Amino acid sequence: MTIKKFVKTIGFTVDVPKVKLWSAIEIGFVGNDGYEDCTEFHVQHALTNDGINELEKLFNDFCKEEKIKKDSVTYVSIRVTSDTEDTLWELAAA
Repeated sequence: MTIKKFVKTIGFTVDVPKVKLWSAIEIGFVGNDGYEDCTEFHVQHALTNDGINELEKLFNDFCKEEKIKKDSVTYVSIRVTSDTEDTLWELAAA
């Protein structure tokens, strides 16, 4: 499934009590070797159309670089959120 289709049909898994301005979003996908893997992107306004579009663009660029199918998404999880991007980087690294 693509990012947009996954979010529309299944939705985000939200691992935080409240989604703030910036979010670290983990995306699970099936790689070319058939094994599940994951990557993470930081986006603003994750739950809005703009946020979902940005997330899809980032994942599609990643897929192109890594030669992975764009429709291989198995989960989309909001792991960490913050009011600022700097704080998000600190929290996501922990």
